[in-house]
Amino acid sequence: LTTKYKGPDNKEIDVTVTDAGTASAMLHSYQSIFKSNISFENDDGYQKIGNYNGISVIENYDKRTRETDFAFIIKGRYLVKLRATGENSLSLLKYFMAKFDSSKLQ
Repeated sequence: LTTKYKGPDNKEIDVTVTDAGTASAMLHSYQSIFKSNISFENDDGYQKIGNYNGISVIENYDKRTRETDFAFIIKGRYLVKLRATGENSLSLLKYFMAKFDSSKLQ
């Protein structure tokens, strides 16, 4: 499922939810990053593990494109990816995470 969410000032967030179902191998690389707590920063951007609204998130930022993306796993089954571009892309994704409700995912 892929959709767009409009945040404050009509800024858009691309939202993708993938149901891995019983194919948990699909989530394995993400789970490995969470466990190893890998982070880096260079001239092009950074990757780190963050925590927003009680959810562990892989956060990536590309300085050249000003694109921020978050990836996280819900209920050990759903891979959720968020992407925003522009000056306030990190703030926009943090805003989305504060309002995120996973209770509808079963």
